[in-house]
Amino acid sequence: MIYFQLQPNEVNSVDIFQHYGYRCLQPDENKPVMAFGLVAITLCVGYLGYMHATRENEQLYEAVDSQGERYMRRKTSKWD
Repeated sequence: MIYFQLQPNEVNSVDIFQHYGYRCLQPDENKPVMAFGLVAITLCVGYLGYMHATRENEQLYEAVDSQGERYMRRKTSKWD
């Protein structure tokens, strides 16, 4: 094997693992952060579902006829 010579300010990661052991450098799970992330993702998906469910309200708009009366009218495409 070819080993590269390290500069004085560099640290070899293999030496750190051999000195401290793998368990010390393994990050522990953080349950409060995981719970916050799960709640945040659930709220985002719920909000997207809510927006999709109330989307048909966007297809209506208030129109005014020639007599000046207001009424709700469904949006139509010029291609229809």
